[in-house]
Amino acid sequence: MAAVRHLILIAYDVPGDRNRARLSTFLEEYMTRVQDSLFEGWATRAEGERLAAQAVGLAGEGASIRLYFVPRGAVSGCLAWGFPPAPRPDGVLIV
Repeated sequence: MAAVRHLILIAYDVPGDRNRARLSTFLEEYMTRVQDSLFEGWATRAEGERLAAQAVGLAGEGASIRLYFVPRGAVSGCLAWGFPPAPRPDGVLIV
């Protein structure tokens, strides 16, 4: 049985420019940037937790990282305008 994939959101507040740039570059490899400090993508629970743990390591002292798992039923109620388009669950994330 395949692992359940969730829409995940990672939001952050990182005080240092260097750490913030390093973190955003890392997240852009796996997720879609929605706003300056908000990324979204599809992942299993384990993948999301590994991704967030790596993000915490890159963010440095004084940073705040949040990982949200959006329930599958809630995704169908999501409306999105503008760019980038809402992510689709058929992508693959390997962390």
